[in-house]
Amino acid sequence: MLPIFIDSSHQKAFDENGFVILPFITEQQVVELLSFYNSNVKGPNDGPVWDSSRFNNYDENELIRNTIFEALSPVASKYFQNHVLYGGTFLVKPQMNSSELPLHQDWNIIEEDKYISAQIWCPLMDVNSENGSLFVLEKSHDFYKTFRSGSIHGIRFHPADNTIIADQVVEVKVEAGHAVIYQNKLFHGSYKNHSSTDRIVALGSIMSKEAQLVYYQKSEDGNSVLKIKASAEFYLKDIDYLTKSQLPPNAEVMETINNPPLILSIDDIVTKLDHDADLDPESKDKNLLKKWFKNIFS
Repeated sequence: MLPIFIDSSHQKAFDENGFVILPFITEQQVVELLSFYNSNVKGPNDGPVWDSSRFNNYDENELIRNTIFEALSPVASKYFQNHVLYGGTFLVKPQMNSSELPLHQDWNIIEEDKYISAQIWCPLMDVNSENGSLFVLEKSHDFYKTFRSGSIHGIRFHPADNTIIADQVVEVKVEAGHAVIYQNKLFHGSYKNHSSTDRIVALGSIMSKEAQLVYYQKSEDGNSVLKIKASAEFYLKDIDYLTKSQLPPNAEVMETINNPPLILSIDDIVTKLDHDADLDPESKDKNLLKKWFKNIFS
């Protein structure tokens, strides 16, 4: 698998932890993107979190995608190699009726055993646990092979559901204009927005240059998975079909995958975390200290 980062230290952190944080756009670009968002993007005023591609028409989404692409592209060419960059959408966590987004994995849009795909999550304001920053399970991108899509619903769970998971979750604080580049298969979520303003993120995607975009559809009998040939336009124009577990007309089947991996359970995640802690005594000691301090100071 060819690396996508030019800097080997960035690639190492990305491979080991599933994500890396890098400075990405300037203060002026942050201001310009916020101005564009306020003038052009439609969406609800409340709710857990929403994606601008779901509330704007095709032409509007094209404008949004191109605007984000133009902002991210210059720096992407300095950080990445062997890659294709896709712009983007806005992810918004409103101030009203916000809630925690549970840990989950994003859809796999390429063959993950051969290629790399990642999200470029670039907040337009400083973010932390008070206004909707990300939290992640480090290294969870390597736990299990899974298929995730509109018809294959992966596991979603809150850190509070299990103390072992809660002890392993890492808050990802990010300054405005910096970006979290995280693998689609990394388990991640976001905190509730307790602030008085909406949390707005410009989101782009990056993938290995050699990779073909694909989509995975569960078969009608549930015993196999169809690998569908996809494109950026496929994901942009046909998103309403996909989110309803349907395929658009004339979808091209590339392969039928029999006996696909089972949907994970929370017990699978806990088992993996316990196993990794046993293999890494230093990590286990850190988690015990973390729990000790938490009991004392909370």
